[in-house]
Amino acid sequence: MSATDPDPPPDFVTISCDNCAQLGASFDSSTGNFTWVPASGLGVGDYFATFTATDQLLPQLTDTKSVTVHVDKPTRPPSLAQIKDWTVDDETLLTFKANATDPNIPPATLTFSLGPDAPLGASISLDGVFYWTPTEAQSGIYRFTVTVSNGALTDSKTVTITVIEVEQPPVLTVPGPQTVDVGTLLIFTVSAMNPDVDDLATLSASSLPSGASFDPDLGSFVWTPENSQGPGVYTVTFRAVEPGPNGFSDTKTVTITVEQAASS
Repeated sequence: MSATDPDPPPDFVTISCDNCAQLGASFDSSTGNFTWVPASGLGVGDYFATFTATDQLLPQLTDTKSVTVHVDKPTRPPSLAQIKDWTVDDETLLTFKANATDPNIPPATLTFSLGPDAPLGASISLDGVFYWTPTEAQSGIYRFTVTVSNGALTDSKTVTITVIEVEQPPVLTVPGPQTVDVGTLLIFTVSAMNPDVDDLATLSASSLPSGASFDPDLGSFVWTPENSQGPGVYTVTFRAVEPGPNGFSDTKTVTITVEQAASS
């Protein structure tokens, strides 16, 4: 607040606050600064602070002005409920609902989001539904924040999710039934795909006919049947075993029919 005296020469003018004590406000007459923090129980509405400027001449002259201060209800932050810790197997969908309330009247619309520390592939809808299917490569412990916002203020909670690696058997791929003439070279390849990214399946073959060979590193079967081996039907068993503690495996067979070469 400031005041001036129009008389020449201007007289010294003092300013006072007439109702600061009633408001619970303070006023520094030397600087003209008015300070007021409305009490928490004060209702919404317009409040008036009245100031009077007084000169030092006799008779003293005064001027009084009022300032209107509108007090509004403060915006309060939303409250996000504590989120429990979760444990989930890899490659399994985890979903849960985050719950929050807004204390303002009327309550604001709340929106949810994940912090930048959330695991890759995780998401949360605007209404607080969390979704995540951890991949085979994401076993471990993840701690990250979930945040709710009412458009002005936020609240956050930390959630911990433990992802358990579940061993899965390898998947062996073999060709269909084979037919070969005696004296003719037969070559085919088998392969194994291991869902466990940190394990490599080992290939093997059993019940190999005489003269046949199998390279477990390349997965290649090679055989040239001799005259004495045809006609006939042979069944070769192939197996893929992963080196994990459970030793999961997959076994498949290939039927080979050996025929006599057609006479020329």
